[in-house]
Amino acid sequence: GVDDYVQTSGNVLMNGGTELTISAWINTADKTKTQIITSTFFSKKYVEMSLISGGLYCWMGDGTTTSNYNVVNSTNLSINNSTWYNFTMVFDGTQPTNDTRLKVYKDGALLTWSTVRTIPTTLANNLTLDFYISTRTGPFPVIGNIDEVALFNRAVTPSEILTLSNTGN
Repeated sequence: GVDDYVQTSGNVLMNGGTELTISAWINTADKTKTQIITSTFFSKKYVEMSLISGGLYCWMGDGTTTSNYNVVNSTNLSINNSTWYNFTMVFDGTQPTNDTRLKVYKDGALLTWSTVRTIPTTLANNLTLDFYISTRTGPFPVIGNIDEVALFNRAVTPSEILTLSNTGN
């Protein structure tokens, strides 16, 4: 369909932990449109990966204040319509800086990015909300296809990310 999504319940992978990896293959038909790839969201608690105007954004909020609203905007994304890409977001809250705490990859290659605020050191507590593939109940479904979405309760290594991007779609 044109507005399909997958919704899971009882999301325990994102509940107060210090590590998380989300990986997905996406083939967009219109990179200029806002499209939510994966999302869990409630008030100040969220983890989301989206395409917005041709950029890849990763949003994280640990639930404490609105100032923990974080955006990672890849500055060297360079994608085309109707082409498959593997995007992987790796969060490791045990790391000391924004540069090492959140890493974003396209097809196994680390992207350069900028952040608006400090990346939190932990995911929100009690973040057992529904997890959506494509969109939560909103107007931004993926225009195209998503495949092989994977969630890990750890920070996967660069070699594992390369394997995901080389053996997928």
